[in-house]
Amino acid sequence: MTLIDMETDEALEVTPDYAQHDYRQKMDAHIKQLSDRVKAAGMEYYLLVTDRPLDGALREFLTLRQGRL
Repeated sequence: MTLIDMETDEALEVTPDYAQHDYRQKMDAHIKQLSDRVKAAGMEYYLLVTDRPLDGALREFLTLRQGRL
């Protein structure tokens, strides 16, 4: 499988096994590290999934945030 960076057009060849297992584990670890660092800095963290409409995600975030105030 070939992954292509949409911004740089750089291509990376990966095996399906890597894409299914290793990549997901690395992304999960990266997201956890970002979340931990943001929270340690006293900020809020909200993972925005980009396959959803932005207005729905923003509404959900603001609802969650309002409940914390």
